[in-house]
Amino acid sequence: MNSGQVGSYRAAQYIRKKYNDSPIGDKEFFNETGKLTDDTLSLALKWKNSGKSSFNKKYLAEIQKRMSESGGLIRNRQIVEDSSKQAAKLLNGLPDEIGADSVTEMADAFSLIDNCISHFIYLSAIRVYIEKGGRSRGSYIIMDGSKQGSPTAHESIWKPELCIYDREIEKKILEVTFRSGSLKINLADVREIPKQDLWFERVWKEYIEDIYFDC
Repeated sequence: MNSGQVGSYRAAQYIRKKYNDSPIGDKEFFNETGKLTDDTLSLALKWKNSGKSSFNKKYLAEIQKRMSESGGLIRNRQIVEDSSKQAAKLLNGLPDEIGADSVTEMADAFSLIDNCISHFIYLSAIRVYIEKGGRSRGSYIIMDGSKQGSPTAHESIWKPELCIYDREIEKKILEVTFRSGSLKINLADVREIPKQDLWFERVWKEYIEDIYFDC
């Protein structure tokens, strides 16, 4: 949590420091955002007229249950595979199944779509990790019940096959891109830790003088 908060703050500081060009003009802005805006407004109008707002909580509960079962501490290969397919199916049909009768419900509907996209992406990444031979590590245990002679549930929990970073999937970073309804997963190399001289007094001096992004 601290890393996320500090990272976003530092990103904002970097943008303030490095990106000083004038904003684009109105015409260029609308050319860039017009289709997205039109699609968003069309979706909002569709939900407003659907009369289906009562189903929103049902689908949110479905997403939460699926993530708890497949993305929690204990992950079963077959369940993850099935959940990934179910998440994709829900994402494809969800815009036609929900609605909104008020401003609050409209916000909830868009939030629901975001939650659905997120759980589809995460479950897809978990599925790929397991399919490519990724093993149990610090935050979860993987139970592989799909292969003959695989360990029982009891053995998987108490004697898990641990990640020792000798397989490609365990030495890489899963980069996931979701754009225009299409998911792309790429295995990227882990970046080396840069060699830096970060003793406190020097870093603090650069921060006070507002020159630390120039170093």
